[in-house]
Amino acid sequence: MAGTGGVSSSALPTTPAQQGRPGDSDPGPPAQGCAELVRAFDWARTVLGPRDRWDPAVRATVQLLLDAPMPMAMAYGAGFLLVYNDAYADLLGPLHPAALGRPAAEALGDLWSSPGAGEVIEEVYRTGRPFLEPETQLTVTRGEPTRPEQAFFTRGHAVVRDSRGMVAGVLTVAAETTQLTRRLQSLGELTSRLAGALTIDDVARVVLAYAMASFDVDHCAFAVDDGAGYRYVRRIRGEMLDEADERLPPVWKRIPADVRAPLVAAAQAGRASFTPDGEPLRHVATDRHERRIRALAALPLRAPSLSGALTIGYRAARQQEQHARRIQARLIVVRVP
Repeated sequence: MAGTGGVSSSALPTTPAQQGRPGDSDPGPPAQGCAELVRAFDWARTVLGPRDRWDPAVRATVQLLLDAPMPMAMAYGAGFLLVYNDAYADLLGPLHPAALGRPAAEALGDLWSSPGAGEVIEEVYRTGRPFLEPETQLTVTRGEPTRPEQAFFTRGHAVVRDSRGMVAGVLTVAAETTQLTRRLQSLGELTSRLAGALTIDDVARVVLAYAMASFDVDHCAFAVDDGAGYRYVRRIRGEMLDEADERLPPVWKRIPADVRAPLVAAAQAGRASFTPDGEPLRHVATDRHERRIRALAALPLRAPSLSGALTIGYRAARQQEQHARRIQARLIVVRVP
């Protein structure tokens, strides 16, 4: 089971609720969530039978997936009748809500018969062995107003067993990896650009541009140890830098070796730090931009030819940063030439 890919909504059957009079601009009642749709659906007409007669284990599985925040779907029985949650409905796009309560092959059409889709579910159902798919790019519709966009997901499939231990269906769980994938792609671009950096000025431009674009920061500074102290270059949100500016040598400023400065502390100790809320630049702020910073990450930079640090700051308090973000920022360390 997967996203909608190139499926056209014009090819889908319409339900009475979806049909309207020509020229009728009334948007109708707000869309129902999958939990409401499952409760209202006439399951007695399907192989699942009336809801009050569902096997307890199957009922628990359906409740689990409806409550889950991540995309989940159950393909029930040998005909793979579809039951799914709101997050999975986003992956189905225009195939929802018509796909609910229908056999997967009928509801998904060519999508079910495409390589790596229905055949995977069928294999798991037949053998009872779970299967973890590699990362896949899917088209999803989300946002207000809704719009299609490309996203990356990894999906796992495992059998659902009834209260007697018999295989009743297959449960699919999708985990979105879009942000991680895009950051890894961005990191690859960073590595390529750093490979072509010939001077410390080039390195500063590449690292600052990457940090500003990748972490959506308000303030970023790159410092290096020049023996007599530290010199740094910074970027702040809202700066207007065109291609001509970027070709000019960056404007370096000097900073004393004061360990109260997060740049200096990170460079000297070789340890990263993160202030989620406070005044991290209070003792060394030189202007209003730095005095407004409330959250700051400081990361040491080490290479055979230099040592220094990178700071990324925000004007609003932040939650403790996720490991992925901090690790990715640290990866800059080993790629500085």
